[in-house]
Amino acid sequence: MPDWIDSHVRCFEFLGGASALLVPDNLKSAIKLACRYEPEANSTYEELARHYFTAILPARPRKPRDKPLVEGGVLLVQRWILARLRNQQFFSLERTQ
Repeated sequence: MPDWIDSHVRCFEFLGGASALLVPDNLKSAIKLACRYEPEANSTYEELARHYFTAILPARPRKPRDKPLVEGGVLLVQRWILARLRNQQFFSLERTQ
């Protein structure tokens, strides 16, 4: 959960704001109860959404048409990141400032 929230904060800071809607998959770090009609987000994730004036609308469980929206975004960002890092070599996992 701390990594999940911290990743969102760093992303929002980098972008200079947050999108109007967050569409996470039904992972445990984000969604407490995956329900088709009234999904329940974890309280920490809800606080993050309130702080950044955004809404959380998780992908519906067992609805394959919702998955491409989530997975497509992840694939796009993953490609951007890996393209920037492809010619670099890392020797530790420590974050530099």
